[in-house]
Amino acid sequence: MKTRDDHLQELYGLPAFTFPPPGETARLPEPDAVAWRVGHERWSCREVWEDTFDRFRAEVDLTRVRALITGVWGDPEDTPPSEVIEALLAVRDRLPALRSLFLGDITDKECKLSRIAQADVAPLLAGFPALEEFGVRAGDEVDAIEWGGDGEARDVVLGLRFPALRHDSLRRLVAESSGLSADVPHTPSTRTRGRRGGPRPGLRPGHQRPSPARQTVRSPRARHLCRTGQLLRG
Repeated sequence: MKTRDDHLQELYGLPAFTFPPPGETARLPEPDAVAWRVGHERWSCREVWEDTFDRFRAEVDLTRVRALITGVWGDPEDTPPSEVIEALLAVRDRLPALRSLFLGDITDKECKLSRIAQADVAPLLAGFPALEEFGVRAGDEVDAIEWGGDGEARDVVLGLRFPALRHDSLRRLVAESSGLSADVPHTPSTRTRGRRGGPRPGLRPGHQRPSPARQTVRSPRARHLCRTGQLLRG
């Protein structure tokens, strides 16, 4: 299985720059000159992701940010990035220049790929219609128990969910996973590796590959997406 030992070095043709931890004084680059990574190396800082993002949006001119990378959040083995997605959507009006987004730049040292919990990422594409590139790392689907605000427990499935949608700008889609759900869209010309659809570890019984119409990202730029997009399995 292919592993990732390093964080992304670039995104959207821009060098990656990690937003500094609290208390560290560093000269920040121009907002549109780098791909900003928000999130610290796991176990290296006690600051939670949401607080890091609050500092980031207070110190950086979001209107000029073109590429954004989200790092590790809390415990990625048991917690999906729901709060990360909500935080990004809450400031979408302040990110008019955002063209590339990568959700979950997490190394295998921080969390094994197969154990990275994910969620429905379609709201991000719907919320950022100008995105040209979108990437995500996700583990296998696993059954879990979630405790609601009322104290009641309910069964949930932690895994990447990506229903069919239309996106007018997207031209590159990258999904790195040890076991992609059949809900993740693809196009016939997309290069793939690993297994997709059918029974496999982490896939709920009866969860089969849907029809091609449900798997396709419908976009006027779909031909370009077919040529440059890729679904990667670790």
